[in-house]
Amino acid sequence: MRHENIETNAGLMILLVLVVISIGGLVEIVPLFYINDTIEKVDGVRPYTPLELRGRDIYVREGCYLCHSQQIRPFRDEWLRYGHYSLAAESKYDHPFQWGSKRTGPDLARLGGKYSNEWHVQHLAAPRSVVPESIMPNYPWLLENELDTSDIEGRMRALRITGVPYSVTETEYQANVETYGKEIADMIDVSLASQSLLAQASANDFDGLPGKVTEMEALVAYLQVLGTMVDFSKYDKILLDRITVWYKGDAKYKGIDPTKLKALTDYFHDAIVKALGDAYPVVDTPGPDVLRVRIALTDIVPTKPEITVAMAVIPYATAADVVMGGKSGHSPYLGETAMEGELLDSVTHKQLGAYVDRKLGKKYHYDLSKGTKGIEAGAEGYVDAYSTWGYAKAAFDAWAKGFRERLDAMRGVK
Repeated sequence: MRHENIETNAGLMILLVLVVISIGGLVEIVPLFYINDTIEKVDGVRPYTPLELRGRDIYVREGCYLCHSQQIRPFRDEWLRYGHYSLAAESKYDHPFQWGSKRTGPDLARLGGKYSNEWHVQHLAAPRSVVPESIMPNYPWLLENELDTSDIEGRMRALRITGVPYSVTETEYQANVETYGKEIADMIDVSLASQSLLAQASANDFDGLPGKVTEMEALVAYLQVLGTMVDFSKYDKILLDRITVWYKGDAKYKGIDPTKLKALTDYFHDAIVKALGDAYPVVDTPGPDVLRVRIALTDIVPTKPEITVAMAVIPYATAADVVMGGKSGHSPYLGETAMEGELLDSVTHKQLGAYVDRKLGKKYHYDLSKGTKGIEAGAEGYVDAYSTWGYAKAAFDAWAKGFRERLDAMRGVK
């Protein structure tokens, strides 16, 4: 079939486009039905209570998702500002999810507990009274409108169809008691929805108006629960696995001396322990408050140690390298490498986070066209890289410091 025939026949073009989109959609979607762990299991994640659910509905109704995301990406600048990156499990009861695609305002994924109820009420009613540069509109009617709770049971029953475990039978209730505890199980029992909504509002008084349940009450309750279900703060001890090393598959040279390789990983291990300090004692046994850390140097591309005259590739030199003949060209030059870290609950082995960073080697060129001066200049840079610990100190110390910062952000430590 000539392509011209397709382009000039609108009906055929539409049909073929739909076929292509359908095939692409099936390729993306069908495999998910055969994966049991598409969403990892994370302790603490629960369905929204009736009051929080109504607050979420108001959040959507007012279009808050158009200016605020709820998805912290796994980048250093994001988790330093907002906290631990978002986990898929934290959105499993969101229908629809509120990840967002634009940030006119800050991300809200870990907003809960960051500000007081009073701050939220004032900010929603008159944003510029607390954040002068804010361009968010005022929402004064949230304090004026009483919360409609007449259809809360219907809303919960509708979400049950999507898989949210709101209970309607005794068996479902008992299952929730076992999973979430009796207090939460009572609050997410459909038959007790109106009662638990009023009880939570009365106990917390989110809107500062005792005896009255407003839309502001529900919205603040929802904002205060964001990012608080997963408790990262309990992990205050570290179980640090031995650092492993993996060469890049296409690396032509893989002959690093095991003794020198051990010196490399030992220094990195010590740098991490030093960065953790007294705040995170390193232990040797698992426990309920112990975070297991697995770290690997991956994609290592060593350069041949013989190449030391025409060009030296020296990104990371260690103290051990200097002692073991670094200046004479016999140390394991790492032309390229990456650090990958995995954070696990030491008891359940559930993954709590991951971290990847990459560093590339620096090349010192010997400009032979300049004769002796060119060689001396190149050699000076070569030796200086070793005498000042070169890129080993910069890379390993920076990685260790970044790891500590990531732990602090994950646990909400300022």
